[in-house]
Amino acid sequence: MIRKVVRHGTSTLTISLPAKWAKKFGIKAGDEIDTFEVKKNLILSPVPKQGPREELEIDVRSLDNEFIRYILLNLYRAGLDKMRIRLNDLEQGEHIQQCLNTVLLGLEVISKEDGYWILENVTEPTGEKFTMVMRRIFFLTKENLSVIAQDLRQGVFPHAGLIQQQTQKHLQLDAYCKRLINKNHVHYRDRDFYQILLHFVLALDRCCEHCYKFLESQKSVNVGKDTISLLSEIQALFDQFHECFFHHRLDAVGKLTRESLLLKSRHYFLGHSKRPPALCPG
Repeated sequence: MIRKVVRHGTSTLTISLPAKWAKKFGIKAGDEIDTFEVKKNLILSPVPKQGPREELEIDVRSLDNEFIRYILLNLYRAGLDKMRIRLNDLEQGEHIQQCLNTVLLGLEVISKEDGYWILENVTEPTGEKFTMVMRRIFFLTKENLSVIAQDLRQGVFPHAGLIQQQTQKHLQLDAYCKRLINKNHVHYRDRDFYQILLHFVLALDRCCEHCYKFLESQKSVNVGKDTISLLSEIQALFDQFHECFFHHRLDAVGKLTRESLLLKSRHYFLGHSKRPPALCPG
């Protein structure tokens, strides 16, 4: 379809949008259109619009605490704004409140009825904070890797509480970022890029937590050169993922993911068991 270019002012060139296309996608005056270049082509795409606030009723009376936490976390990540929770007793309520306090940023209990709690998002996340939160996530993981490397070399492991605390904070920020992505506060072209980064960094941090718990539980740990070398390679791989985030290099993320699989094949418990476990637990 050929459109004529029209000059406005001294340097601005404009074209009109085809009426049929604009109607199909509900484009109106004042809406935003995304543009990006592919070689000599200029691609126009409608920017996804924020939908209505969603709500859902959930019956958790027959569920254990871990499964309740799993459901709430995933509904929060998906972008749900309001939940009507049917629960059994105060014990379930205390567990739900703990989830709100430690993982679900912005979600609060706004009322308690007979057998029901109403949860609603009172602080809508914004895309402006996304980059800042991602930087905080990378910082927490880098700190955990540094603590493990330091304690491995010294042969003592007094920082289990710190590792657990920072991993818990990471989980909270990870859920917040995924909520931002699913509520269209992050450009749709970048979603896969950030989802891959978030998945890898969270898995690495959880791996740190599990490994540290294992180390702490041992009466003595014989740390070989291969173990220190492997940890150094993991730290270097993490630093490269960090660079991919800052320079927005999706092509490099794919290459690094393959490199992480090679590390996985060489990974083994520090007790030198013969069977190599997965690099990332769970």
